[in-house]
Amino acid sequence: MYKKILVFILLFSLSLATLPQVAFAGYFDVTKDKVGLNVHWSLGGFDRDNLYRDRLAESHTRWVREHFYTEVFLDNPEAWFARYDYVLNQYQKKNTKVVAMLAYGKDHDDFRAPQEATWKYFLQLVVNRYKDKVDVWEVWNEPDSPDYLTPNNPKAFERIMTVGYDTIKAIDPSAIVLNGGLSWPNYYFAEQMLQNYGNKFDALAFHVYYCGNWPQLEIELNRFDDMVKKYKSGQRYWVTEMGCSTGGTDISEERQKDYLYELTENLIASGKIEKILLYNIRNYDFRGEYEDNFGLLDLNMNPRPAWNWYANIP
Repeated sequence: MYKKILVFILLFSLSLATLPQVAFAGYFDVTKDKVGLNVHWSLGGFDRDNLYRDRLAESHTRWVREHFYTEVFLDNPEAWFARYDYVLNQYQKKNTKVVAMLAYGKDHDDFRAPQEATWKYFLQLVVNRYKDKVDVWEVWNEPDSPDYLTPNNPKAFERIMTVGYDTIKAIDPSAIVLNGGLSWPNYYFAEQMLQNYGNKFDALAFHVYYCGNWPQLEIELNRFDDMVKKYKSGQRYWVTEMGCSTGGTDISEERQKDYLYELTENLIASGKIEKILLYNIRNYDFRGEYEDNFGLLDLNMNPRPAWNWYANIP
């Protein structure tokens, strides 16, 4: 019997050794503790609360990203507190970890750097209330993009990030604070952040919209990592958005699933990534064909192929 066990172990070890490196790494390393979802349930889940709750439960989602929108808390705080309280309580009941993205001005579609006093007041309001229900705070979103910061340069972002970090840490010293996820592994922007205020974030975040183009992403990721090593060693990165749209493109739902699978496997196998938050839990119907069709679920929360893959990640 002892010999049989030894033979089995040897054969099993040899079979693992013949697996491709990415498949081997993916089989053991791609888990729900490393791969989660952009959900934004608080803002986008009205009249679908039961569906959001059920889909997140059936997929055993462990990490989510929520948008804490400056405008809504400063415009109608009590109503929105009730909304966010409900959603964050749902997450807490399931021991789901939350990345809270804090972003934008107090007026609708105002992407200028907010007044310091207003920004600090908003941060104090939200962090004091939700520090026990949020695990990671992300300060702003895509500050290198003209769509989300005006002007979109590291200098304009400096006060947002510095005030954000100092305010959060004063209230919740143990919290992880990320920079607003860059729109790609933008080593130009990130290097100026590291040079001028590299002590004002705990880890670097960026987004991945390469839609299956792993060779190009690998080049950009390695270049980004080589730059970061000059300032901080041992950094692992947070991919706070990674998606692939089926709208207005030649990408089918099946190809979307294959792309997300390939990039997830390769990013985790690289050893450089702390977390990946897939974008997005579902399709929308108000942003235009391209922006509306990143969902792993369709508009009515029915599974697309990418959802079936995600739900089966162990």
